[in-house]
Formats: sequence, structure tokens, C-alpha cells
Amino acid sequence: MEGKNSQLQQRKDDALPRGTGNLCQWYVDQAENATLRDVEGNSWIDFAGGIARCSTPATVIRAS
Repeated sequence: MEGKNSQLQQRKDDALPRGTGNLCQWYVDQAENATLRDVEGNSWIDFAGGIARCSTPATVIRAS
């Protein structure tokens, strides 16, 4: 029997035109901070999402 990730990938392939893709063959069910959990219960750590935050300077807004 296929796993949920494979079923969702097939559903995406059937519904979307070629050329639209995703880098991972798994689908997120839950996310908290940098920890992602896919539909099959596997946990992943998102190292890529932090790149955007690290390369964006912090802005401090002070009320007058």
C-alpha cells in the first residue's frame, strides 16, 4: 500500500500541469518553529527557512 505522501504526490501530479513542482516528495501536516511533521508522522527540521530570517536585517520600531 502506498503511503500518504505518495498518494498526495499522485493527486498533485494528476491535478496540476507539468512544470509546477516541489522540491520534497513529502507533505507537511504540522509545523512548530523549525520542526515539520509530514502526513506519515516523520519529523523534519527546516534549515532553509532560517536563511530568509538571517539575511533580513531586524527592524526596530519605536513609538514616540
